[in-house]
Amino acid sequence: MKSRQQKSGEPKKNIAVSIQKIVAKVFGFLREVLKLIWLIAENSMRLITFAFSLIVKLLANPTAPCIVAIIAFVAVCAVATAQWAAIGIWLGKLFGISGLWNIGTATCGILLGLGINIYQLSPELWKIRQDISRAYLALGIDVESSERFDNPEERLENWLTLDHGMLKSTRLISYAIETALVLCYAFLATGLNFYALIMAAISLLLPEKCLLLVSSTISVLGQVSDKMGDSEPETDHVNFT
Repeated sequence: MKSRQQKSGEPKKNIAVSIQKIVAKVFGFLREVLKLIWLIAENSMRLITFAFSLIVKLLANPTAPCIVAIIAFVAVCAVATAQWAAIGIWLGKLFGISGLWNIGTATCGILLGLGINIYQLSPELWKIRQDISRAYLALGIDVESSERFDNPEERLENWLTLDHGMLKSTRLISYAIETALVLCYAFLATGLNFYALIMAAISLLLPEKCLLLVSSTISVLGQVSDKMGDSEPETDHVNFT
């Protein structure tokens, strides 16, 4: 009798044990899944935080405005180059030069624009480079003077100042020549096309401004970046494990 009860109880006990094992395995599996999800979420948050910290450092880096200013200057120079190449081709056609010679006239137009812009920039170099500004100071050149010295002694004493004033006055003449050429091209060759007017405005107004912008950002923010690099302590690495 007892042996029959024991035999009938053993299957029930075995079923209960099997159920317990299955439940333990299911909950163990769910625990491992939740642990894996937590690890993924935790490391994802660390990765996002680290990525945003890098973005902030990149955007707030003093050299970032320098790169932006350089890109702007290159873009403006590309527009001005295209503008002067078109002016060269237009002037060549006015003199009966066209066809395969367009490459030569375009090159001449680019060289003309380059020469005019470099000449216009020469009296303002002291604003761009510190060493030139120091040289102006050492030589006693007054960049704002517009006086004319009739006395030979005063003229000799202020010779470089007078020469600098002459450069500034001829700079204005070259601006007038450049403006006349660009506007004549925009009016006669393109019929005051909107894009031609935009290119004319860019080539007339922005190259020098962008160059001054590049010089200013590199001069100030470049030195700030170098100073930060000299004094910045080693940063801790983020652990993703």
